[in-house]
Amino acid sequence: MQNIETILKVVYAVASAVAVAVPLVIALIANIKSKIKIRKQLANTTDEAEKAKLEAANSAATTDMLNACNELIANAETLYSDVSSILKKEGKSAGAVKKDSVMSKLQAYAIEHGYEFDAEYWDKKVDEIVDMTKKVNVSK
Repeated sequence: MQNIETILKVVYAVASAVAVAVPLVIALIANIKSKIKIRKQLANTTDEAEKAKLEAANSAATTDMLNACNELIANAETLYSDVSSILKKEGKSAGAVKKDSVMSKLQAYAIEHGYEFDAEYWDKKVDEIVDMTKKVNVSK
């Protein structure tokens, strides 16, 4: 009976990852279009004040996204805690599922707020935050 529960929880985790991947692909396409639009705006803008305004908006968006990222990481830890403990018993990790969840939700957040989403930047940033929390929580 416990094997069935374990299998169902692992299937749930995999299904969640797939459910997250579909919106991620859609968001990626929208993100690429958004990046092209912003780059064209910056390239076509010769006014220094306008460039400064665009860069300030980008900085504010990054700060907002960082706050959302921290919250999403904390939520993923809570959401996948049962799956993570089951996989740990089997010598596996739920880290990839949690990261995919955070990345897709973060990208959706960016799209919802009209922010540019640099997947490489946020991929590295999520890794940095998780690594830092592991060092902070080492005593637990």
